[in-house]
This record gives sequence, structure tokens and C-alpha cells, in this order.
Amino acid sequence: MLKDENIILSHNGALDSEVIDLLLDLTDKKLTKLKIRRGVRKKIFNILVECLQNTLHYIKEFDEDIPIVHSPFLIVIKKENSFIISTGNFVTEDRAEFLKTKLSEINTLSQEDLQKHYIQALDKKTLPTEGGAGLGLVDIVRRSKHRVLFDFQEIITSGDRLPNDNTSDVGVMEDKETYLLFNLQIEVAR
Repeated sequence: MLKDENIILSHNGALDSEVIDLLLDLTDKKLTKLKIRRGVRKKIFNILVECLQNTLHYIKEFDEDIPIVHSPFLIVIKKENSFIISTGNFVTEDRAEFLKTKLSEINTLSQEDLQKHYIQALDKKTLPTEGGAGLGLVDIVRRSKHRVLFDFQEIITSGDRLPNDNTSDVGVMEDKETYLLFNLQIEVAR
């Protein structure tokens, strides 16, 4: 069971650039107050930036009329010898397949191979402007020095009735897509 003092940050709800800035600032202040070494704080900060930017990118793929898919979660937990960063957000089936393939591939690479892959990707003259290179995922695993844990849970299918912010009102998904909850967990040594 988690004790409140082990939770560095917890967020579930709307996400935009202002909220991201606030979450990053709160995390940095809490880690500073806990006297966490600067190098570890920087590593956590950079991983959070990548995670939150990815999450923001993924939720922009959805219709704004479906509130539940615009409520990602993030939690940062202090453990005895490490920190755990967990994120969750909805993705399409296509995005889930891309993420499964990319993360499975990245998790097989050694630290040396991750570094080579990262440098090679940066050296390419053109990188995709919108998700596709997976460079942020490589950077997350490279910085954390641990393989990431991930899973997908089918939550919403077309035609499902979804509760929105007002419990007496529901939304119905019009498209023919299945949405999956993408959970990502990263461990960062202290």
C-alpha cells in the first residue's frame, strides 16, 4: 500500500502545455525539498517531459466530445532505491500496435545500443515532425537505464456509452474505433 509521503506527484485529468509546466514545476520543487540529487532530479524531469509530451500528442488524436479519453493520468512514486513514473492514456488500435512494436524492440537493446540508436536518429537529416521516430521512447529507456513496463487494456469500443463530466449525461462514440488504455511504467534509480 502506498503511503502519501511516497507519492511525489499524482495527476488525473485535463492536460495541456500549462498543466504540463505546472506538473513539472511541482515535481521539481518536491524533489528539491526531499534533497534528491540534481542528476536524479534532471533525469526524472527529462523523462516526465517526454512522457507528458507523448501523452499530449496522443490525446490530441481524439475528438474533444469524448471527455474520458482526455483524462490521462500520471503518478510519480518514491521507493526505497528508485522512483517509479507511471502514465496512462488512451490510444487507438493502430497507435497501440506501433507502441507495442517500438517498446518491445527498445526493451531488447543494451545501453550501448540505445545510445547508438539515439545518436543515429539525431544524425538523420530529417525526422518525422509528428510521432513516428520513437526517439522520445528511446530517450526514456536510455535515461532511466531500465526496461520499461507497458500494457494495453481494451476499454472503449465504438458505440459504447461513456460518462462525461456530468453524471446524468452520457456521450456515445460515433466512430468505428476501439480505444485502448496505454499504461507505461518507468523506474529511475536514486
